[in-house]
Amino acid sequence: MENIVIKKEKMPLKRKLFIASIVTIPLLSFAFFYVYINFNSFLLAFQKIDVNENYSFVGFDNFKTFFDTILTGSDAGLAFTNSLKNFWTTFLISTPLYILFAYYIARKMPGERLLFTVVMLPSAVSTFVYALCYKKFVEVSLQDIMRSMGVFDFPQLISHPDYCNFNNLFFSVWISFGSNVLIFSNAMNAVDKEILESAMIDGANDRVQFFGIVMPLIWPTFTTYCVTGLTGMFTWSGALMTFYMYDAPRHIWGLGYYFTVTIKNTGSIGYMNYPMVATAGLFVTIISTPLVFGAKWVMNKLDKTID
Repeated sequence: MENIVIKKEKMPLKRKLFIASIVTIPLLSFAFFYVYINFNSFLLAFQKIDVNENYSFVGFDNFKTFFDTILTGSDAGLAFTNSLKNFWTTFLISTPLYILFAYYIARKMPGERLLFTVVMLPSAVSTFVYALCYKKFVEVSLQDIMRSMGVFDFPQLISHPDYCNFNNLFFSVWISFGSNVLIFSNAMNAVDKEILESAMIDGANDRVQFFGIVMPLIWPTFTTYCVTGLTGMFTWSGALMTFYMYDAPRHIWGLGYYFTVTIKNTGSIGYMNYPMVATAGLFVTIISTPLVFGAKWVMNKLDKTID
């Protein structure tokens, strides 16, 4: 029997150039906007700066110090813990709400236009303006409303130490509703209506249509949302800068806010903190990368649209 040799067809030059042009742009962006810009930060993670601004190589001592700060509950350690805790709190609460609101709007159920307007309002107005209005409402109008109802000791949600973190979580979820609901509702609108109509004829209710048809078909969008969201779980700080600028209560700091305050409040020898901030940033990058790729792999495995 003669051996059959299958010759592999060569890729046309135009296709190679097209692929190269598509791949080159993100690679150049990564090389310039991440590697080049952060190169000095990578070096600082392995250096120490003294009071005379002299740099010295210290190996992995900064990482050991950073681990100690996390374990001992210092500002950096508390901020790191807060970021993780608050990220997962908002993620687990807000994600189901985004999807349910988007499904309600996409299916054009009663009152969906009003609901869409209310949800999109925070995105239509400048975040700064919206935060200013929200702050005035919480600090002034809400107090007046509660006093008119006979409640004279209602706490200031923004400044009270027991409620300021809840206020940060609530505002962060609310302000992000518009864009995320819009993303999911657009993905749901792309689902072929004939598929849903056929399911309805066969007796499928809204629950079956949602979990059996809509969610599997928008899974790539859901995967992108989850994977991109996970990149910020170690530095999540919410709206602390919006409400407090550089004076947020320390017990609600997130790691991202800790970075900002540390760099801003340099003082006379504040530059000595730069290596520690660089170390924390590199540490977050190192542990985030495998987690993000692992999450992407798991989400792709669960994707029923992939054969």
